[in-house]
Amino acid sequence: MARAANDPTDDGQAGRSSDFPSTHWSILTRARDFGSGPPQEALGRLAEMYWRPMFSYLRARWKLSDEDAKDVTQDFFVKLSQGEFFGSVREGAGRFRTLVKTCLDNLVRNRHKSDTRRKRGGGMKPLSLDDASVPEPLMPASDDPDDLFRREWRRAILARGFGILEEALKQEGLPHYAELLRQYYFEVPSSEEARYEELAKRNGLTVGDVRNYLARGRRRLRETILMIVRESVTGSESLEAEMMELFGDVM
Repeated sequence: MARAANDPTDDGQAGRSSDFPSTHWSILTRARDFGSGPPQEALGRLAEMYWRPMFSYLRARWKLSDEDAKDVTQDFFVKLSQGEFFGSVREGAGRFRTLVKTCLDNLVRNRHKSDTRRKRGGGMKPLSLDDASVPEPLMPASDDPDDLFRREWRRAILARGFGILEEALKQEGLPHYAELLRQYYFEVPSSEEARYEELAKRNGLTVGDVRNYLARGRRRLRETILMIVRESVTGSESLEAEMMELFGDVM
């Protein structure tokens, strides 16, 4: 890993683009205010990011088959496109993931397989879930559905955050910063000090460089994650409380 000539994190720009995509509550509230369903593109972004937590939750909570879980997940976005969940938005439900879980439970309770499959797509372009498989490793039957949902939700947010930050750093000509963060969080599961040493060895840096780069990179990653999570809370809901519940002291 080549050492940067200057500090690319001091400007604080990565992950702060004014074009940061609207997601979560903003999609619903804007669509509600204009009296129409959310646009296809916005729904596609939500589906791409969150189908896996929803799919996993349905499998664990309701013991649905792979195909049935896909059907219900698809049906969620069909109904969302039709504005059927806007009542909850008006009531100011605090967390987007709470709304999602409640709606999924209601869909399963009220669902008839023949009706669901006949309506699948419902005028909306079908989501690309046909190639989706059960997340690995397969969740054990005893796994708590709520914990699983929260873990998968957290993983979806982290993946999105890494993607945004990585793209920003690539545009700055600094992809190695994102790579260092990725190795730190996902590839070097040793103790903290040993982890720094391993990262330094892998990337041709000193341990001091690793500490400095990671400190700044983690700050920017947190800022990116904050932007994502901020769109999933509303009203008096505490952003920091949601961050703590999802990520603890990691972020």
